[in-house]
Amino acid sequence: MQSIDYPSESQRLTDNQFTENSYHSVQITCRQRIKIKQANGKNLSFYFPFEIQVMDSESFIKTREGRASHGEYKKRQRASVRQRVLQID
Repeated sequence: MQSIDYPSESQRLTDNQFTENSYHSVQITCRQRIKIKQANGKNLSFYFPFEIQVMDSESFIKTREGRASHGEYKKRQRASVRQRVLQID
């Protein structure tokens, strides 16, 4: 199996400043049409969005702990808000 290097910092496709460089996945956003027949006989129809993420085992482990974890991602967001709103670190 051939190994492919991850994109460098300059090749990042996201503008999300809080995403850690070591977080790598292929993300697919989908939507499923839901149809429900209501009690009054009318049909209710809407789309339910969901996301699928595919990643290798090394990347998966990094999402559970360390800088690429969801908790660390949220910490970076909160720190940015604190700085912007309260003007403190």
